[in-house]
Amino acid sequence: MEQGQCWLQPLDNAPLLQLAERDLVLVTNGVGHALVDSPTSSAPSQDIRSLAGLSRGEIGAGGRGSTTSLVCGGYVLEASPHRLQRMLPPWIHVTHRDAPDEIRATLELLLSELARPGSGGSPTIIARLTDVLLVQALRNWLASAPPQQRALLVALDDAPAGRALASLHNGVGNWSVKTLAQSVGLSAAALRRQIGDLTGEPPRAHLIRERMELAAQLLRETAAPIAEIGSRVGYRSEYAFNRAFRRHHGISPGRYRARRALDLEA
Repeated sequence: MEQGQCWLQPLDNAPLLQLAERDLVLVTNGVGHALVDSPTSSAPSQDIRSLAGLSRGEIGAGGRGSTTSLVCGGYVLEASPHRLQRMLPPWIHVTHRDAPDEIRATLELLLSELARPGSGGSPTIIARLTDVLLVQALRNWLASAPPQQRALLVALDDAPAGRALASLHNGVGNWSVKTLAQSVGLSAAALRRQIGDLTGEPPRAHLIRERMELAAQLLRETAAPIAEIGSRVGYRSEYAFNRAFRRHHGISPGRYRARRALDLEA
């Protein structure tokens, strides 16, 4: 919330959430909601997403009330929500009054970059600051999360299976259950069980998900040949990569890249 105040109104009749100036709210699972100027106002009929599309820019909602401005952004997830994402509450609200100094500092840096005259800010800097802000907000929520949620999420850092997952994410192309289990002092069976408990899916399914999400990111953000991207995510042949990508995303890598390029041009 850059200026003013408003209420976030969930479309499932959950309680309204008041947002004050410099507050931050994360909508963690794409829950439907509206923004209204007071608790007694009806939700607007205009869908801001239809105005914004996928491009950056300013959108004015109009109205005769006091000025309220927000800075909004989001992440496009290529796969269905992961179990760990579903564990988060629908909203993570960080009030400016209670925000740690590091969150306040990152917010001010982000707003300053967005307000740079002419260029509208550097897309690279804005993207990185947004990533930092996301991590800071999640960390802030985790500090006061319910014990059961906190225990499972903290296990991602502290438990052997959590260390194994970190190794998998850092080297997604070079991995096997046996070698990964040995690196953290577990048997292959124990690693399979613990990763299943943490992520809700077997290690191999988790690996394929990570490979395909990384591949989709590389197709969107680089001009690297498809065979090279397949190699980078652990596939020895372009044919095997194409089959795996199509099975996961329902479309070939080439068509995925072309379709995303058209979306950005629209």
